[in-house]
Amino acid sequence: MKRIGYFFIIAFTTITFLASGMSLLAADNIKKSHFQAAHKVLSIIHATDQFDYFLPHTMIALKNELMRNDPHLEKMISQTVDEQAMILIERRADLEREVVGIYAKHFTEDELKNIAIFYSSPVGKKLLMGGPEAMADSVKAYDMWRQAFGHDLAVNVEKALNEKLGRK
Repeated sequence: MKRIGYFFIIAFTTITFLASGMSLLAADNIKKSHFQAAHKVLSIIHATDQFDYFLPHTMIALKNELMRNDPHLEKMISQTVDEQAMILIERRADLEREVVGIYAKHFTEDELKNIAIFYSSPVGKKLLMGGPEAMADSVKAYDMWRQAFGHDLAVNVEKALNEKLGRK
């Protein structure tokens, strides 16, 4: 197996760093109830769900990379990647704890409780469901506005310069 893709090395290094216990904060200084409040918020807002896509995508990419180098070992490569991923899967809980600690670091326990109350409300749930679509639509509106603004600015500047220079 000639090489493991660069992306996998970076991703693996990042996960290894997080899982190795090199915490970004001093967890000992945060009360258990504070961590519980942070965990509740993460659960409600699904803050770490996006991380779950990493493992299957990384596994597929690694299998493809290794199989390109040694196609005759397809079955062995696939089985070995699956086996090794299952050994490492428990590290996902380490990442969850790290992110809970990060939220506990950035928000007080009372703030986290209020955040949980809001996102548990009908309006909070609607924001969670509709927020990404509203943000995507906002980005589209910005792109259209930006293009029109840039065009109009160029046209207006050209017109103003021509007037100042006495051109028609």
